[in-house]
Amino acid sequence: MKTFGLDFKEDVGLDRFKLEEESEALSSIYAYYASQQAEAHIEADKAKKELDRVKATKELYLRRNPPMDVKLTEGTVAALVQEASEVVEAENNLLTANEKLYNLDSAIYALNQKKAGLEYLVNLWERGYYSQEGTRKSEETYDDMRRNRKE
Repeated sequence: MKTFGLDFKEDVGLDRFKLEEESEALSSIYAYYASQQAEAHIEADKAKKELDRVKATKELYLRRNPPMDVKLTEGTVAALVQEASEVVEAENNLLTANEKLYNLDSAIYALNQKKAGLEYLVNLWERGYYSQEGTRKSEETYDDMRRNRKE
């Protein structure tokens, strides 16, 4: 059984001379990336909750233990929270999780494009487009294809 996720270009590539194999593999490839996407959503949600928790904890700490050299205002608290190392680390974790999620969203989009391309190639094959090694079977077939495109 083929392993997916090692070479994305290969996973989304389409071999027009192996339509049956491509069609059979597409659902497995899609399932792999969809499950990865679901996990990435969970990771991003957890990272967001952790960021919120870290910010709240830091804000509460600053309000209970205000710095001696700073007048404590809403703006000061917000600035001190943003520059705290644990908040910066949590923000970086969220950015990393979102980056993975956005990449997987793009992968799902690419797989949807592969599916559409596969359907189009099957349609061409059914109409005889590939009957003579990439040439049209006849002018009549070409006319049929043009008529069907207009419908």
